Amino acid sequence: MAGETFRICPNISGEIRITGNGAKHIKMLSAGLYELTLGNGEEVTFSSAASGNGPFVVEPVADPVPYCFGLP
Repeated sequence: MAGETFRICPNISGEIRITGNGAKHIKMLSAGLYELTLGNGEEVTFSSAASGNGPFVVEPVADPVPYCFGLP
């Protein structure tokens, strides 16, 4: 829901690039754990700095990735 704070662990190794119109609302809590409060229409993309500027492909991964969204 827009305006509510949540935490995310993007599980990206190496340097992380954070882009988007909501990037100013991100606070790093610890290594790999971020807290965000995004407003209506705001978005953020987490990517590996080594990946450049994309294009990014969203697709299933071969191995199951541990669930880490919605951390307390």
